[in-house]
Amino acid sequence: MDMHFSRIELQVFDASTTMVVGDGNKALFWEDTWMEGMTIEEIASDLFALIPKRARKRRTVREALTERRWIADIQGALSLLALLQYVQLWIALQDVQLSIVPDAILWR
Repeated sequence: MDMHFSRIELQVFDASTTMVVGDGNKALFWEDTWMEGMTIEEIASDLFALIPKRARKRRTVREALTERRWIADIQGALSLLALLQYVQLWIALQDVQLSIVPDAILWR
């Protein structure tokens, strides 16, 4: 469905839900709360700032993890803090395992 929501409505929804990754086909890598109930922006804000809006809105977890395509989304020079966040994210992603179960949104 093509539904439009106000910014406040989206913020309430985001604050009230978390994404549980299964196959990674629906969860958005950069925007959804899929890493321990947090978004990549909350985990690595300086690195997140280097991701174009188009990539943020389209890249699924499955796509991002396949051949580490999330790295190609990074545009621009990395500050020292962004570089540290990049390494921390790389390490955290090593433990992510996808399954055949579809992704699911859960109410907190």
